[in-house]
Amino acid sequence: MCGIHEDARVWVELAGGRAQLKKACDVRANDSVRTPQGYVPVIYVTVTPCWTNYAELHRVGALRVAPQHPVQLDGVWCTPATVAPRAEIVRCRALYAFALASVHVVIADGVPCLGVGGGGTGDAAVDAVCAQPVWNPSFRRRLLGLADPHTGHCDLSLLRAA
Repeated sequence: MCGIHEDARVWVELAGGRAQLKKACDVRANDSVRTPQGYVPVIYVTVTPCWTNYAELHRVGALRVAPQHPVQLDGVWCTPATVAPRAEIVRCRALYAFALASVHVVIADGVPCLGVGGGGTGDAAVDAVCAQPVWNPSFRRRLLGLADPHTGHCDLSLLRAA
C-alpha cells in the first residue's frame, strides 16, 4: 500500500499566482501542486481506502506516509520504513497519491514524495517499489480512464474488485 495520509498538506496554486494549503484528500484533477520544479497540474489522484479507518504509517518530518511510499530526504530517495522504522497506527480513511502532468514529485508537508508514474530514482529498493503496477506508466494511463470526471479521484479498491 502506498500513499500519504489524507490530512497531509499540499500547496496548490490558485488563480492570480497565489497559493494555498490543501489537505491531500481535497486535491483534485487540474489543481496545480507544488513540486521541486514549481507548480504542476494534477492529472488524477489515486485513493486507497483504509477499510478499518486506521493505517500503519511512518512519520517522515511532519508527513505521515505508507511504509513503501518513496520519499526524498537530503537529496536521497528512500522508503519511510527504512528511515523511520517505528510505525504508528493512525486514524485514516484513505491514502492519496498524485499523477502529475510532467514532474513526478509532489511536496507534501515539506517532504518530496514520488508521484504515480515516477521512478528511475537510482535507488534499487525505491525503484523496485516503482515497478509495482500502480506506479507503471501504462497502468497510469488505465487509471486515467477510470478517474471520477468531477474530482479526478480513482479508487484503487475498485480495481481489486474487478
